[in-house]
Amino acid sequence: MTVTGSAPTQLAHDEPQALFPEARRRRRRRWVIGAGVLILVLAAALALISSSGSERSAPSHRSARHDGLVRWAPPSGATASVPPVFVAGDGKGGAGVYSTAKGKLIRTLSPQGPGGPDQQVVLSGDRRYVYFSQPTGPGACNADILSVPTSGTSAPTVVISDPGTIALAPSPNPASAELAWVGVTCSPSGFVTSYTLYVTNLATHATSDLGAFAGRSSDNEMAWSSDGRRLAVQNGSTVEVFEATQLSSQTGQPLRVATGCSLSSPVLLPRANELAAIRTCYSSAGRLRSSQALVFNVATGNPVALIASAPDGSIFQGLSLDASGQHFLLGLVASFPASATNVQVARGRLVVISHEAPTDAEW
Repeated sequence: MTVTGSAPTQLAHDEPQALFPEARRRRRRRWVIGAGVLILVLAAALALISSSGSERSAPSHRSARHDGLVRWAPPSGATASVPPVFVAGDGKGGAGVYSTAKGKLIRTLSPQGPGGPDQQVVLSGDRRYVYFSQPTGPGACNADILSVPTSGTSAPTVVISDPGTIALAPSPNPASAELAWVGVTCSPSGFVTSYTLYVTNLATHATSDLGAFAGRSSDNEMAWSSDGRRLAVQNGSTVEVFEATQLSSQTGQPLRVATGCSLSSPVLLPRANELAAIRTCYSSAGRLRSSQALVFNVATGNPVALIASAPDGSIFQGLSLDASGQHFLLGLVASFPASATNVQVARGRLVVISHEAPTDAEW
């Protein structure tokens, strides 16, 4: 199965070192304003306060525009509590666990490796393990995928290692021992030559080559359904959904995306034929128009519900849904004043969970 006909054009001639610095820039955006300006910003933000369901209060933003779409609502039934922890980079080059209530790092699961900072921290379906990519060196075109218990009770172990390949974008199948991932290879001169999508059975080590990949090297590019029957994969500016039993022989079902817009961070939802993703749109002049978290109907490819809209001048970066299917976690990046936060969607508002954790966090 060929996911796309070519590798991403914007990275086709990049040196492999650019893959990890780009991800580091995304992960390490922080408040960079002085104390005096910070007081003014907080004063404005505190005009809108919403409780996050924990012992601390946090600034929030009302998610404004519906754009003709219904507001997303969690599945009916008993209301689950917000997860007590989430995972992300630890801010020191490793992977860590954070407290949702306090927004602070609880423990580091893996320190930075010899080749540079860990990247693309993701959770297993049962939330017991964390997977991440770690540059290994020597040379830029080497990175492994490791796994470590969320509890931190044992050291990380290597699950994917292929010398001469940058192993990226781990995505564990919640219903089996399969792991989807992207392998990046380089020429003898050190330039990136290919991006390939693989699925490896971690129990048998059997690996399927699913063809060229055209997602983004610093996003969460792939996601399985909770039953492991579908795999959503970024393809250029859109997302395609594949039936897992026919990955090697079928064409995916693409989602519809308008010119000037792109989709990222797909998450397949518990309801049949529903997928959440971030849609970010720019004008022809390159100006940001909007960034929204939307629900799409996989069968039609059309958006059907609005989860949240980023405030003007901000974009969403990273989207996660908890195990109950009721709570979304989003990374929110603002250009002025410069900031990067993780926010929860709560009753139509974006409630700040953490100013410290990098975006692309998961719970």
